[in-house]
Amino acid sequence: MNNKNPQEETLDPVGVETVKFDVYFNRAMEVKTSPFLTFGVREPFTQNAVAASAQWNADSTIWTAYYNVT
Repeated sequence: MNNKNPQEETLDPVGVETVKFDVYFNRAMEVKTSPFLTFGVREPFTQNAVAASAQWNADSTIWTAYYNVT
């Protein structure tokens, strides 16, 4: 999230901003299908879908999308 790995670093608080999400894969993926990336405050944690400006990198191993926090 915003070029930080939440498994290795402490994330900064999110305010009113556009947040960048990178999803990494260990092999090239089929680019015709986009990941279903969501987050939320209660189960099933799908209240907010991340999909704006979504794109794959050149070798189809990183999917990047943005979410506008208002």
